[in-house]
Amino acid sequence: MDHYVTGGVIRALREKKKLTQSALADRIGVSDKAVSKWETGRGLPDITLLEPLAAALGVSVIELLRGAPVVNRNVSANMRRGALYVCPVCGNVLHSLGAAVVSCCGVALPPLESEEPDAEHEIAVEPVEDEFYVSVRHPMTRGHHISFLAFASDERLVFRTVDNGEPSGTAGKPILGQINSANLTDILIIVVRYFGGVKLGTSGLIQAYKTAAAEAIAQAEVQEYTVDDRVDVHFEYTLMNAVMRVVKEVGPDVLGQSYENNCILHLSLRRSLVPQLTEKLLLIRGVEVKVLEQDDKMEEV
Repeated sequence: MDHYVTGGVIRALREKKKLTQSALADRIGVSDKAVSKWETGRGLPDITLLEPLAAALGVSVIELLRGAPVVNRNVSANMRRGALYVCPVCGNVLHSLGAAVVSCCGVALPPLESEEPDAEHEIAVEPVEDEFYVSVRHPMTRGHHISFLAFASDERLVFRTVDNGEPSGTAGKPILGQINSANLTDILIIVVRYFGGVKLGTSGLIQAYKTAAAEAIAQAEVQEYTVDDRVDVHFEYTLMNAVMRVVKEVGPDVLGQSYENNCILHLSLRRSLVPQLTEKLLLIRGVEVKVLEQDDKMEEV
C-alpha cells in the first residue's frame, strides 16, 4: 500500500493547508467520514478521486502518490563556478553550472579559459538608465573576432549584443529589441549602414537600426514550430480502453502502434504537455511510459 496514497500523507497535506476533514470532504464531494477513514487507514480513496484530492491539497497526483513534494532546489550549482563551451563544428555555445563532461557533434569540448584583458580586448561598460551597455572595441576579422559576450552573476547568465564600432547601445540593442518584441527565436538580422554624409547622432542611429530591423521582420515569413517529444506507452490489451481515453483527452499525435504480446503506442506531443500525459497514464496500474526528448536517449518514467 505504500506505493498508493497513504492516510498519513493525506492528513499531513490537509493540516498543512489548514483544512478540516469536513472542508476537504466538501471540496472533493465526499463525506467527512470517508476522509476520516482514509486518514486512519481504514480505507483508501477511489482512483477517480486522486486528481480532485490532489488539487484540493495543492499538490500534483505524483506528489500525492509519492508522499513527498517535488521541489526544484539548487543543491550544488553555483553561477560563479559555471563554464562555457563552444562547439567548433556547429558553433553552439553551451553553459554548465559546474564541472561537467560536455560534447557536441561528436566532439568532446574543453571549457573555455578566461584571459586577462589587454588593450585590444578592453571592455567598456556604460550605465544607461537602469541597465548597463557593454561593448568591446575590437577589429572583427575572420581569424580573430568576438562572437558573444556573457555576464555571469550569482543568479543568472546573460548574453548581450555587440555594437561593433557604433556608439554603445545604438545598434545591437535596438535590433535585439525588435526580435524580442516579435517573440522570435532562431533568427538572423543583418543591417548594413552606409554613411550618407549626415551624422545621425545617438538617437538617430537607434531609430535607424530599430526601423530597419522592424521592417525586415515585417517582410519576413515567420514559421512556427513546436518542440515535440516522443512518448512510447506499453500496456496489456485489457487496458486498451483506459489508455485510449487518456490519449483522446490529451490529444497527442499517434505515430504508430503495435499489438502483439503487449500493446505499444508511439505518440508525439508538445513538450509542455508531456507531464500531463504521463501523469494521467501512470494512474492506470500496469502502464509503462517512456519519454524520448529531442536529441536525448529514451527515459523510462
